Amino acid sequence: MKHPAVALLHALCVALLFSHDTGAQPQPPCQSEAAKQFDFWLGTWRGTWTQDSETKTALNVVNRSHDGCVVTEQFREDQARGLVGTSVSVWNPRTSQWQQTWVDNQGSYLAFTGGLEGATMTLAREVKTKDGKALRERMRFTDVTRDRFVWFWEQQIDEEKTWTVQWRIEYARVEVAPGAEPLAKLEALAGCWASLTDKREYREHWMRPVGGMMVGMVRQIRDGKAISYEAMRIELDGDGTPVFIARPKGQAETRFRLKEQTADRFVFENSKHDFPRRVIYRVTNTTLDASIEGDRNGKSHGIEFALKRTECQ
Repeated sequence: MKHPAVALLHALCVALLFSHDTGAQPQPPCQSEAAKQFDFWLGTWRGTWTQDSETKTALNVVNRSHDGCVVTEQFREDQARGLVGTSVSVWNPRTSQWQQTWVDNQGSYLAFTGGLEGATMTLAREVKTKDGKALRERMRFTDVTRDRFVWFWEQQIDEEKTWTVQWRIEYARVEVAPGAEPLAKLEALAGCWASLTDKREYREHWMRPVGGMMVGMVRQIRDGKAISYEAMRIELDGDGTPVFIARPKGQAETRFRLKEQTADRFVFENSKHDFPRRVIYRVTNTTLDASIEGDRNGKSHGIEFALKRTECQ
């Protein structure tokens, strides 16, 4: 006869053994139908809108992160010194709402809640103005198809019954083939280049293109002292054209659109900028000839840099 404690232990082991395979598995987090309501937004988008009679554009890249639980947005205006922002959105099953937080290069921190209202995704918030009035703000994703949607930013103050449209953006999907790099033809620039003499050192470094962007930098040293530097990047403009963006020390960004391109020569131009007006690269496996051209004091002027491929430092 088994001891009662042994019999109980045996029964528990048998129960555990057969409980492992019940055929019902718990649902993974963030996989409910409600948590997929923002899936239409995933992808790469070009936004277009009109402001002060001027057409403006932006790139908006949206994907899932954190094991698919967070919808992450990266928004960047194509215009110099434009709005750059990030949002994160999650479905909260406890409140049955979407929650979104937005931050940007203007110092904004905005928090929204909401969800689907019919076929329209609406997220809203309410704050107080400086004079104590209730200010309601909302964003609406409307007219949604696979490749297009319209986004509205609207406001309502106090007891107003109508919403005032502050911003209307038309979005179109940018198709990127799996594994394709839109700046692949510019990859010849990638690497480290230098012009070295006894008293002067000029170095230009370019990272290879990934995700539609190349990032570069320049540093000049004379007599052992750093005299200048420049931050650079190449990305796609609103119409898909590569644009070279330069920000020298102490200056604002300047944008140059790609005007000419061969396998070993790239010409970027900004016709509204006096100097430089053009940035030109000629590249081989071992050399990079970089030059800038334009008008200075009413006269044509140019500067050339003859660089050789070198080890990255």
